[in-house]
This record gives sequence, C-alpha cells and structure tokens, in this order.
Amino acid sequence: MATSPSTPALGNDDQWELLANEDRVLLRTREQPKSAPADGKKMPSAWTILSNAVLHGGKRTVYLNDDDGDRPCVGAIGMRDISAPQLQILNHKVPSSYDGVSPSPQNLLAALMSREQVSRSEIKSEDNEDPFTVGLMTAASMNTLRVSSYSATLPADNDEFLTVVVDAIVTAGISNARAAGANADVFQFEDGSNDKIVSQRGESISSPSPQPPGTINTIILTNACLDEDTALVEAYSVAVEAKCRVMAELGINCGKNPNQIATGTGTDSAVLICSSGRNGHAPLIQLSYSGKHTLLGELIGQAVYQATLQAVTSNLDHTYRRYPKILLSSVGWYRLHQWFRRLLCAIKEGHRPLVPSHPMEPVPWPNGMNIVVGLVGLVLSYVVHRVLEDKIETSPHSWTLPRPYVSILLAVWTADRFLGAIFMPLVIHPVVLVGRLITWLLFWIPESCFDAKHPIRGFFTGCLLFLATIMLSITLASGFIMIFPTILGHFARQMRVQGDEGTCSDGRFVTMAVLPSEMEDFSRWFLQVFLVRGSLSLQLLCSIALQMAHFLERGQLQSARLQLSWLCSRDPSSLRSDELAGATIESMAENLSDSLTSPLFYYVIFGPIGAFAFRVANTLDSRVGYRGRMEWVGKCSARVDDVLNLIPARMTAVALIVTGSVWNLVGGEKYASSLEGIRIGWRDAGRCESPNAGWPMATMAGLLMVRLEKRDCYILNGPPSQSPSSTVANGIDIGRPSPNHTDIRRGFVLTETAGCMLFGVAMVATWFCF
Repeated sequence: MATSPSTPALGNDDQWELLANEDRVLLRTREQPKSAPADGKKMPSAWTILSNAVLHGGKRTVYLNDDDGDRPCVGAIGMRDISAPQLQILNHKVPSSYDGVSPSPQNLLAALMSREQVSRSEIKSEDNEDPFTVGLMTAASMNTLRVSSYSATLPADNDEFLTVVVDAIVTAGISNARAAGANADVFQFEDGSNDKIVSQRGESISSPSPQPPGTINTIILTNACLDEDTALVEAYSVAVEAKCRVMAELGINCGKNPNQIATGTGTDSAVLICSSGRNGHAPLIQLSYSGKHTLLGELIGQAVYQATLQAVTSNLDHTYRRYPKILLSSVGWYRLHQWFRRLLCAIKEGHRPLVPSHPMEPVPWPNGMNIVVGLVGLVLSYVVHRVLEDKIETSPHSWTLPRPYVSILLAVWTADRFLGAIFMPLVIHPVVLVGRLITWLLFWIPESCFDAKHPIRGFFTGCLLFLATIMLSITLASGFIMIFPTILGHFARQMRVQGDEGTCSDGRFVTMAVLPSEMEDFSRWFLQVFLVRGSLSLQLLCSIALQMAHFLERGQLQSARLQLSWLCSRDPSSLRSDELAGATIESMAENLSDSLTSPLFYYVIFGPIGAFAFRVANTLDSRVGYRGRMEWVGKCSARVDDVLNLIPARMTAVALIVTGSVWNLVGGEKYASSLEGIRIGWRDAGRCESPNAGWPMATMAGLLMVRLEKRDCYILNGPPSQSPSSTVANGIDIGRPSPNHTDIRRGFVLTETAGCMLFGVAMVATWFCF
C-alpha cells in the first residue's frame, strides 16, 4: 500500500505503522521477527479494542502470537515461522452517494478490503472476513487526516522510567453534523437479512434517501494497559467528550436545527486500542482508571482534542477555500454562514417551543435569534404606524375606543410568531387573568344555581355571569389601554414644563421632556398590541400540533395523551394513536377559527376591544359551556359564543379551501384535495353538535382525505363514501382511512398557511376600511 508523503508520524511508531492515501487510512501493527530483538524488548502480543466500528465493533482482545500455547488466537491462527498475524484498523472512504443500506455497510467494507488487497492474512473466518481488521467508513476526504501524539514519562518503583504514549488519528467531515437528541432522520429497523429495511409500519423501503456525507472517525492508540472494563469505558468517554469540546468551541451547528450545537455527526465512529496482558506477557503499564482526573485521561483528551480540532478546521478550510481570508478565517466564514442559516430558520419557522404537558406550566422562551427578529419586527411595525398612519386619535380628553390599525396587526403577528412567552408571560396573559376573574365570580354563585331541577334559575345566573364577566373585563382593559398612556403623557408634559422653567438644572428629565406626545402614542400603541396579542394565537397551536406528530411518530402514546390537554378537553386516557391524531387535526381546524379568525374578524370591525371582548366570551364558554353540572349556567355563554363564531367559522373553511388549492397545485392531489374539502365541508359540517365547529373540521377532513371521528358523537368524511380509496371493514364502507402523524404534519402546513393568509386579509381590510 503506497504511503502518502504527508502521512503523519506516530508516537507509538515502534509498534505500529500508519499508511494513508486519498482512499483510506490504515493503522496496523508492525511485523514481528521470529527472534527477540537485540534490546530485549518485545512488543505486547495482544491488544484490547473497544469501538463502535462498522466491521468487528464492540470489545475485542486480539492475540498476535501464542508463545505459551495455552490460548488460541482469534480465528484459530497459531504461531508462524515468518511473521505473526497483524492487527489493522482500516478507515476507508466510500462514495458520498452511498445510502448506508444497499449494500450493507459490512458487505461494502469487505468488498473494498478485498478489492484493494488491504488484508495481509490468507486465513479467513467463516463469514469470509478478516478477523484482525476493524473497519470504519467515511465519506470525508482523507486530506483531513490529522495525528496528535501526547506522552508522559514518570519514574517507576524500580528506579526505571515508564512512558505512556497516546496517539489520536482523526478524519473529519461535518456536513452530517448532529446534536445529541436531535430528531431522527429515519424510523427503520433491520429484519436480520441485511437485504432490506423494514419501517415501523412494516413497509419495505428499497431506496431511502441518502444522508449528507460527513463523519468524524477517531482512533485512539495507547501503549498502556487498561485492565478493567471501567477504565476502557472511561477512556472512550473522554475521547468522545474531547470531540464534543471541539464542536462547541468552533460553534458547529446541528444540521437538523441550526440553533443547537452539534456534538458530532450522525455516523461518528471511535476506536480505542490499548495493550493487553492476558496471554502471559505483561505490558509495561497497567491502569485501572482513566477518567478526566487521571494523567491518561488528560493525555487522551489533549490528543483527541488537538487532532479533531485540526481535522475539522482542515475540512472547513477546504469548504471555504474560495472565500477571501483577509477579514475572516474559514471558521469565521462558517460561523457567518451559520448565523444566516439561523436567521433564515427563525424567519421560516418562528418560535417553536417544547411545550410542557400541563397547560398551566410556563412555555419556554424563544432563542436569541427569534428574539432579535421579533424585536426588529416590532420596531418596523411602529415605524409603519408612524409613517403610514395617523397618531392614535384618543387624546387625554377623548374616551373614544381605539380603532384598528395595520401596524398593530403586523406587530401582533410578529410577537406571536417570534417572541412567544417572552412577550406574553403567563402571569399577565389576558386570558389567564380573565380565567381567574371567572373563577372568582363562580366562587360567589350559590350551589343551588347549578341544580338541574331549576333550569330557569341556572340560566338567569348564567346570563348575569356572562354580563358581569364581559363588562368587568372590557372596562378594565379599556381603562388600562387609555388611562395609563394618558397618565404617562401627563407626567411627561409636567416634566417638560419643569424643564422649561429651569427647575431641573441637572438635566435628568430633558430626554423625557422632549417627546411627551410620542411617549403617550407609543405606550398606547404598545398596550393595544399587547391586548390583541393576548386575544389570539397561531404559533403555539401549530407548535403543539407538531409536538403531537413527534410523539405519535415515535409511538409515545402516553406523552401524546398528556399533550392533548393543550388542544381540547377530550379524555385522552383510552384514545388510540389514530384517535389522538384525529383529535389533533380537529383541534387545529376548530382552534384556527376560535383562536385566530374570530379575534381578527372582530378586531377589524370593533378594534382591539372587539378582539378582546370575543376572547372573553370564548373563554367563558370554554369554562362553563358544558353539559352536566354547568349546563344551564353555561347555556347563555355557549349560545353567545355560537352566534359570535357563526361567520368566522365559515370564513375559516373558505380560507382552508383556498390554502388547499394552493398546496394542491404545489404538492399534487395527494397532498391536499380542494374539491374534496369543498364537498366534505358542505356535506358533513352539520354532523357536529356545534353549529360552527363542523365547518372547519369537515373541510380539513376533506382536504387531507382522512376520516375524523369522535366516539359516539360524529364521523367526518365517513359513510357514505364511494371513492376507490375508501376503507372497508366487515363489508361496510367507513369512508377514508384514519389519520396518522403524517396527516398531522400536512394539517399543520394548511393551518399555518391559512393563518398567515387570514392575517394578510385582515391587514388589507383594515387598510381599506379605515
């Protein structure tokens, strides 16, 4: 095998040799002479290996000779007259188009070994594989090969000096970078034949999509003997942690999520080799521990860190070789590229938090990039207000309710998509405050009013509860968004008067006194944005739906059942996977109407107070509008909510159909069928008990071509259905198939697109109507 002129030297070069070219890196033991060397030193006759290699991974002890004759070598190879068998670690380059499935990695690596005649042994195992070769694969360039050697010499008990040598050999590619815990790329299981892959649903997958090439392969070689399994694991862990340190310091981002720091790539391999004394030839140094606090742990960490740092930097140098290096290095260009990648990800996806299972638990804050984008969006929204719109006309002497503004809708969309809980903390969320008000009012209602034997008393109490909640909420909200800015403006004007009179000679109030009217205008505008933002929600709804799809895709039914409480009040304890998926899709469609279309509709007509008043009525319905104990007390709230949602629910169905038509053109009829959405929406809208919820839910069922069902209540897109794709059970046509996690993701795309379109329509209507 030809050696590249640039092949680095090893610290353990007296026992091992490193050969490399553009296709492979080979580390192998040097041939042993039949007689002992003149200096009397003899290389260890056995080596212990711990690895996750493709070929011969796991823990192994390889015997290179058997002088005592009491221990057979691997593969039953005995002592030879010319030379002993060799141990070799092969890191071979594979085509970047290799999908990792066909042929199997083991078969491909064996074929590459045979073709290149890497193996020097003529004795083969039963699987026609060389038992002395540990095989690794990578699509990274062999030009990234870097070797780092560290050693330490310490005095021994017999006045001799013992030297521990650690070599780290690394090749690196980072296009497949992944963070620990990142979302899986595929959900497949081998069936044992190595000929095909079976997915979770049992579907045969002949050609899965290849993953981006890039692997960090690490070989750690030491002449020390780790005579305990715990020491082996500690040393292996230190090597992995050293690689993770490099990824963190260079800022290598995960390929799945640019907001996460990668801890390696999806196909990393590491091989740890140490001498072994299990055949009677004791090594020079025996160690029982190798953690980060030990000297060996320090040497392994330093060697792997340096080699990995140089290899990854070499990969970046090659990737950004055409970029000018005057201002930025290759690492700098990579970080700038990743910054733009995070920016595009924030704009495309917005803030998608990991929502806790309990609805009253706080939602995590957005990351830094989303905060930056959100704040910039708020500033631009206010600039739009100042440039294109008049000042908010409510003055300190006028108590006119504020009218709608395009800039407020733009700011609300920005805050909802990017800022999340940082803009709307749970403790001051308007809906939470209204819920506490309802709880307080219910506390004062006598128990006799909930008695089903006195429906008139219960209904009358419910009417008073509705009026009290609406009047108190609107009065407090109106006073807050009008009185507080007025007080602030009055204070600023007083400071200006004092400044003009010279009473504030130290200049403390000069800045505040310059723009009192602008301060009042901004505070009034911001409070209206806050009130409207608390009255609607889109991003959180979509995030929860994606999280449900994530759980169902992995078969985590218990987590999905807990998460469903964010979307609806249905008892999830006995729901199957398809029922959980159906409930998620139904809730997306219904909440798109309740949480977005209706607030926008009443905002355009009545301004911020109109949007908030609807949210109060809707919250009251969700608290008391149920059958059973609350039936008559909640009757008034439920009927008012039905009337308020009458038009927005139909508008939501139309928006979904328009969105489905767009995606039908983009993704084909298999993605969304707008004609089916119209037909099923018109046919099945009345099957639900609610006069409004059926419109968006039935339309969504038609668009996704799935059957949505609530036990003992309704079936949407069910019988009669004579379409060829209908599902037949026991000879009875039950309509379309049940939904799964894939249908949730399709429904998410339709919901998010329809929501953005509704925001746009509301902005246009506000601009032209006012």
